[in-house]
Amino acid sequence: MSGHVSMQQAGAGVWDALVIGAGPAGGAAATRLAQGGARVLLVDRVALPRGKVCGCCLGPMGVGALRAFGAEGVLAGARDVRDVMLVCGGRGAGLAMPPMAVIGREALDARLVEFAQGAGASVLWSVSARVEADDTVTLTDADGSSVRARARVVLVCDGLAGASLRERPAMAARVSSDSRIGVGAAVEAGARELDLVGEGLMMLVARGGYLGVVALPDGRVDLAAALDAEVVRRAGGTAAAVQRVIEECCLVDGGAVRTRVKGSLVSDDSGGKNGEFLVLLARALLALVERGAERKVWRGTAALTRSRAVVQCGRLVVVGDSAGYVEPFTGEGMGWALAGGAAAGGLALRAIGSDDAGVERVLGAWPGELAALVGRRRGKCGVVASLARRPRVVSALVRVAAWSPGVSSSLITGLGLAARMREPHWSAA
Repeated sequence: MSGHVSMQQAGAGVWDALVIGAGPAGGAAATRLAQGGARVLLVDRVALPRGKVCGCCLGPMGVGALRAFGAEGVLAGARDVRDVMLVCGGRGAGLAMPPMAVIGREALDARLVEFAQGAGASVLWSVSARVEADDTVTLTDADGSSVRARARVVLVCDGLAGASLRERPAMAARVSSDSRIGVGAAVEAGARELDLVGEGLMMLVARGGYLGVVALPDGRVDLAAALDAEVVRRAGGTAAAVQRVIEECCLVDGGAVRTRVKGSLVSDDSGGKNGEFLVLLARALLALVERGAERKVWRGTAALTRSRAVVQCGRLVVVGDSAGYVEPFTGEGMGWALAGGAAAGGLALRAIGSDDAGVERVLGAWPGELAALVGRRRGKCGVVASLARRPRVVSALVRVAAWSPGVSSSLITGLGLAARMREPHWSAA
């Protein structure tokens, strides 16, 4: 059986594997399982395509994972980005980084699930999932109808806000006390706005959070931020908090900038001076933020940084963001999810090939495999995210970049953030 199934079909018989969540981790796991000949059911509480709060940049780890199971075609039309502009305290520096594929989550997730279906996976949309104490899964649709689904292996890939493990308190996630929340929007952009955002990635670092900005292949601009919850509360909402990040980073008064715009983004005689560039950039970004608010496309996430002490129990494994997450300043989140999903799918295949007594024994290797796969990477990401909470440090790095690219390059390379410093540098001062 493959393709879309009904609730009755989902509850009939025993599946080899049941995957909860159709994001990158779930899509990769379902693909790997189906390619191995498993009878796999993939479920999600919403139908695809759907938007997500995401930086939309897929690094070498994620691209390599897709290539490993033959799914690199899902990246068709993705933009290749090799530069990041770091903006802080009215100054900016260009950094060269390992190539990243920029693609919207609507496209990536839907294409990956289609690929999994092509390999033989079955899917069921618009159902909530609850893992019971005996590792069966209760599926409930929008009408309140429920069925109990059974599988030899259950893979939980339902992300930060996933609630499928609510009946398994021993497997509860622990949220970091200082965790930021994620907010994001993909906003339609004009030609001049796209020109100012440029071909690379921008990261704006302020006291209460940071904002990533990148142009998507479809002409929208993706805005993804990690913000202190208190900053959002004091600002009076998501869009206002993001605006404050922009104003602080570009050293502008948002109200004055918007007054000067008078309905158009910039004038053609604005020139190319360093300080003026930040003013023009601020105008563009503030306009995008406001447009996103007007069109109600801003979304939020649960607290970002979290850990889960138990990622395997019985016939159950936890994968992707559900297994733990670190504030994603370095843009590795999707890569971890794809690589983790593929690895978990491979392990589940070995478990399915065992007798009933051997399933739990094989799955018991998952905590170690997960740690080996992403443990050090999460550690580096945590260091960089910690530095990003110190704008003075980031500002100093940007200043160093202006006069000694080599020194900054060594530091950035050591943290795994970028390969070398790159022109141009610009400043509001």
